[in-house]
Amino acid sequence: MALFIRDLGAGGAQRVILNLAAALRAAGFTVDLVLVQAQGPLLEQVPQDVRVVNLNAGRARRAVKPLAEYICRARPRALLSTLNYVNVVALRAARRAARAGVRVPVVVREANVIVPQTYSGLRGAVMLALMRRSYPRARAVVVNSLDTRSGLITHRVAPPERVQVIGNPIDLDRVQRLGAEPPEHPWLATRADRAYAQPPAPSAHPAHPRHPTIVTVGSLSSQKDVPTLLHALARLRAAEPTARVVIVGEGDERPRLEALVNELGLHDAVSMPGYLANPYAVVSRADVFCLASRYEGSPNVVLEAMALGVPVVATDCPGGAKELLDHGRLGLLAPTGDAAALSDALLRTLRTPPAHADLLRRRAAEFGLPAVLSRYLTALGLSQDPASR
Repeated sequence: MALFIRDLGAGGAQRVILNLAAALRAAGFTVDLVLVQAQGPLLEQVPQDVRVVNLNAGRARRAVKPLAEYICRARPRALLSTLNYVNVVALRAARRAARAGVRVPVVVREANVIVPQTYSGLRGAVMLALMRRSYPRARAVVVNSLDTRSGLITHRVAPPERVQVIGNPIDLDRVQRLGAEPPEHPWLATRADRAYAQPPAPSAHPAHPRHPTIVTVGSLSSQKDVPTLLHALARLRAAEPTARVVIVGEGDERPRLEALVNELGLHDAVSMPGYLANPYAVVSRADVFCLASRYEGSPNVVLEAMALGVPVVATDCPGGAKELLDHGRLGLLAPTGDAAALSDALLRTLRTPPAHADLLRRRAAEFGLPAVLSRYLTALGLSQDPASR
């Protein structure tokens, strides 16, 4: 079984591929993790018995020939790729290998919704054209949310019968084990993690911690809309003067965000520690996890927070957390870009979380590795019985 992605940067798609690699190995498959370029902080998390194949192509578009050569040499039973530009490369390489007499079924995974922000201008139009031309050749197109599926169909990227919704897999045991480790942050060092602590029952007048702490995890990019979260924090502090936010992640927006923190007078209420090898130890000790995104595919970080029993507030963005949170039943939703509504949802959740921690954990367990892997194997046309391989 071959899994193909550009690199192992600290993104959600990369974590999904690593989770699938581990699950496939546990199910008895031999797994090759094929990378356009073997780089990124998640390289150290590749399971020891998964072989890393470095195409050393630099850029994805240069990987068609070396990937086709890999397919002809290794002859994998199936190939799964993720992210649109990588998917196009995978399908081109498979077509090239087929001309050489080696056929491999390819399943492509689309990780994000189609919105104007992701497909704007000439570059976006070209990518959509390439997807329309190549995706119909895939055995299946896997998406992680109903919004993502709807976008592919509406924009004629793939026929409805080829598009399958399969949620992102999470390694529950790993998330909870790492959540129990000491956090790499002084604000949260003395707190018990929610993965194992018995949470208090909700009440009309809960005993607030001295510093209610909100955590978010993600790239510092326009997609994640951290400015709205910062404006929401400024409003929240009128009711909770000691509230603060920990923003885990790195990206091009850091200078702009740091300037906004100073402009809003939040220098003592916002911490931006950058990339953390173990973000779960920080998330598990949060009073609320917040996702302020403008759009998503399906946010892993929300599922992981739920697996740790942490209350979640999120924006009701395309492809976002609404499906995971059962459209507001398990966590409050706010309109995108609305700092006042987000602040109100955070305050309400701090005072009375809408769902008990055990209910959040049970919902997250629906996305555990065994259940999700079974659906991927069906999409790939592979038997789940090791004896038949």
